[in-house]
Amino acid sequence: MLKKKRGNFSLYDLKETKLVVVVNEIFIRKQFQQIFKKSSSQLYLFSSANEAIKFLDKNNDLAIVICELTMPDMCSSELILQTKKTKKLKNIYFILITNFEHENSLVIQGKFGADDYIKMPLGNSDVFTRVRSGIRFLKLENELRAENNQLVQELDRVNLELSSAAKLHRSILPETDMITNGLEVSSFHTPCQFMGGDFYGYRYINKDVFSFYQIDVSGHGVSSALFSFSLGNELLKTHLASESLFLLDSNNDLRIRPTHSTVKAINQSNALNLKSDLYFTMIYGLLNTKTGQVKFCQAGHPHLIHFNNETKLTNVIGDGGFPVGVIETAEFEEQSFNMKKSDRLFMFSDGLTEALDVSGEMYGYERICELIKDKRSLSIKDLLKYIYQQVVSWTENEKLNDDVTITAFQWNGEGENYEFF
Repeated sequence: MLKKKRGNFSLYDLKETKLVVVVNEIFIRKQFQQIFKKSSSQLYLFSSANEAIKFLDKNNDLAIVICELTMPDMCSSELILQTKKTKKLKNIYFILITNFEHENSLVIQGKFGADDYIKMPLGNSDVFTRVRSGIRFLKLENELRAENNQLVQELDRVNLELSSAAKLHRSILPETDMITNGLEVSSFHTPCQFMGGDFYGYRYINKDVFSFYQIDVSGHGVSSALFSFSLGNELLKTHLASESLFLLDSNNDLRIRPTHSTVKAINQSNALNLKSDLYFTMIYGLLNTKTGQVKFCQAGHPHLIHFNNETKLTNVIGDGGFPVGVIETAEFEEQSFNMKKSDRLFMFSDGLTEALDVSGEMYGYERICELIKDKRSLSIKDLLKYIYQQVVSWTENEKLNDDVTITAFQWNGEGENYEFF
């Protein structure tokens, strides 16, 4: 927590502030000398603006400049402009000496870029008040600048820590795309900030069955991202660990656990243990690489899109389902369909479908389906990048305002061995 420290301001506390008076008439300079005779001020008197500028250039700490409207070598507006455009002198506080009435003096002050004014004839009380205001302004501005610098340092530190956390988050995501002689897998992931609330993965759980999952934590920002990271670590050690994906049937034979059973276990665990308002949607599925059969459970996550290579048509698949972690007793269903050779399957987070254009219209499934059909000649890796770029362009932003994760599978028929690339 930053400590705000404000000092007491006094006319007689000018040791850190230089008071520079630029006046042509010697008797006015002597007046200022007399006014500040008993103070501890650092008073510097000049008869020309150029002399004052040279002095200020060498002594660029806190300073108040009192000057006439016009001087022999330049007018006050030139002095103020020339000083303010110099970075190290831009914080000088200017007080104009005028002979005008109050309203006219305010106009002149604003026109010439000064911070305040003193009206002739000079009065001790008026001079004291204006200088005191200048001291207060300069000190507060200096303290604010110091606090802003401290905030910047704190922000840099937080950003560095978030960057480190983001690396940890990426470490539990798939490092590469995957290709086998029967299956191609590619993913595209971009968080809207340092870290995202999306979590995904895929792997073989035996020589024939390939598992995949995608999770989208509610909300945005650090809390969602940290929850996603914690959740991902937990699931990989528990419900999505290899031993948890199998069960013994009535004959004591080891079988793969149905997808809806796995999601139900995850839901019960998180509904009981969730200590925040965050919840998440997910899809968990299994693909038999020998037959092309897909079984999956959808828990509030966006629908899958299946591209049929034979008919060149897309099909949006899914019934919605409950998000995970909301209702402990929620029931989930398993759905299934079959892929044919060279068919493609896409799953994605709602950052894609719910992207908004300038009029507030969502991108939606239909446009994504059209892209998948129109650009079917692209590899799935290139197609995912193309889809993202098209959605970003449609929103007329540099990037989307939500995390985006897209995973695509192309089943090329029965296969056995696989490798990473």
